[in-house]
Amino acid sequence: MLPFTKEEKATIKKELSYDLSIAKISENDEYIEIDLGQYYFWFEKTMKGGKKLYECTAILCDFENELLTPEALMQCYKYYPDLKELLFEAPRDIVEACKKKCRRELAIGKYVGTLDECLTECLFEKHELPRIKQNIESKMKIVESSPKMRIRENSTEITVSPAICEKKCYINIPHYHLFLGFNILIRSEDLHELIRYANNIHLLIEKYEKQYPEVIRKLYEE
Repeated sequence: MLPFTKEEKATIKKELSYDLSIAKISENDEYIEIDLGQYYFWFEKTMKGGKKLYECTAILCDFENELLTPEALMQCYKYYPDLKELLFEAPRDIVEACKKKCRRELAIGKYVGTLDECLTECLFEKHELPRIKQNIESKMKIVESSPKMRIRENSTEITVSPAICEKKCYINIPHYHLFLGFNILIRSEDLHELIRYANNIHLLIEKYEKQYPEVIRKLYEE
């Protein structure tokens, strides 16, 4: 990476049309990192083919489409599954195996609590957790196999692709939340042009959605 000049760093902060007063900003001579929660930007400068090249990695997290993880359910949402629902949804062999396990553990004092509490925990672990993990794995496969949209205008190159964003949460035991989102990589010889595209990442995402509607349908279907 090449060092930014004071003027270049000032230009980025001045022309970026997001509320930087609420941002977490980390920077040194070689990069500027701006975290706005839903939006994340990383700016750097490199040399390619004897020319200065500005780069911006932008990530948009769709906070309305969270991929629930077991950790987030337990630590943040204090999720307690309904036993009647679990008994109705879980396959009969899993239900019977859990009943047998819980009766045995209660009899020898290994589990402290009621039979219903033990059954709820067992069925959640044996039935609900695998479904949650399978959903995350399914979405990750779709993201990994999704096409990338590439745009080239003058000295600017842009790559747009779906992504799964991680956001750290410090409620109770620290854990991560996962969200569907987009990753946008912008490279340009013109800093002002780079920032202009960074200010319009929604338009780039809309263009991707129109070009690849089937990918979007698979990502957002239940």
